[in-house]
Amino acid sequence: METILRRGELNTRPRDFYDVYILPTTQKFEHFIFTQALKRTASHRETTHIFYNIMKRLEEIRNSETLKSRWIKYTKDYRYADGITYDDILNSIIKLVKENISMLIFSTLESIFKIQMNIPWTTYWHRSMEYISINT
Repeated sequence: METILRRGELNTRPRDFYDVYILPTTQKFEHFIFTQALKRTASHRETTHIFYNIMKRLEEIRNSETLKSRWIKYTKDYRYADGITYDDILNSIIKLVKENISMLIFSTLESIFKIQMNIPWTTYWHRSMEYISINT
């Protein structure tokens, strides 16, 4: 997921999209662990900026003819992906983000506020909710 969000249209690996699609559609998983793993990966790679305007970023990915074309080619080359449309992939990714967005944004903002502003925990929550309402 981090690579999809970070690279956007520059992503040349349709398998990334398949992997993220297959997780919520075929597996039961802990959303908290998923969110923490995504956050830690982005933090380790110093790419936490990918969480800002995340829905806009996903819309750009959804509207990419380049990525759609790569996906169509991928489904022809790999039979296990046959029958999964690019819209299926993006709908699954967007749903996954929406299901986890408050946890993701909250934990990202928590780190920022804690480090940069040293403000009380309750303020994190209020600012997180403001951020979510503005950016979703």
